[in-house]
Amino acid sequence: MVSGPQALQIWADMSQVLPCEGWASPGPRSLHYFCNVLASQAYRRPPARDEIDGDVRALAVAWFEDEACKFWPDAGKPHFDWNILVDPQDRVGPKRIDAQVLRANVDPSGCCVSSAAGSTQWRMKTDGSGFAHLYLAGAWIDTGFNTECLEAAVMSGKQASRAICGSPAVVTGEGFLHAGGSPGVSAFGGLLRGALSALGVFSRA
Repeated sequence: MVSGPQALQIWADMSQVLPCEGWASPGPRSLHYFCNVLASQAYRRPPARDEIDGDVRALAVAWFEDEACKFWPDAGKPHFDWNILVDPQDRVGPKRIDAQVLRANVDPSGCCVSSAAGSTQWRMKTDGSGFAHLYLAGAWIDTGFNTECLEAAVMSGKQASRAICGSPAVVTGEGFLHAGGSPGVSAFGGLLRGALSALGVFSRA
């Protein structure tokens, strides 16, 4: 879901990965991801990691206290019940947030790649590195569907596979935004834009 309350308005239930995590019994019963664009200039100075992580923690605490019940009406009335969150150290109240996964993607390699008008010409194709046997993959390359999304990342992996071994012959979507279905020639780049805040929440519910 992408229309929840700010500032962690993008939500996904990722409980399907819990069996792969090796939790001792009783472990979490569900796992939830929350993220959104983070209003910060910290990506311009990556050494600010400690400072921005503290900001994200404060943002997460405030969001759970003031907004989480809009997602989970039974998570506490009128205030969020922090005991819903799993914490192996059994801390009290908002301190239980420290048992969750909090991260601000402010490192240049972790930021989103924008598709501002005129900028996609600077993206490289999967076989455009200029080095033999070095193929590129990621949402930042010229996949033909040049926007920041999981689909573009998957497409890039398929394009790298095709460049290496010829399969798959067709990558669905690579001509979607191009007249005639053929992506234009592009070169290096991708402009870094903003940063994402991410929060993984282990829940007892």
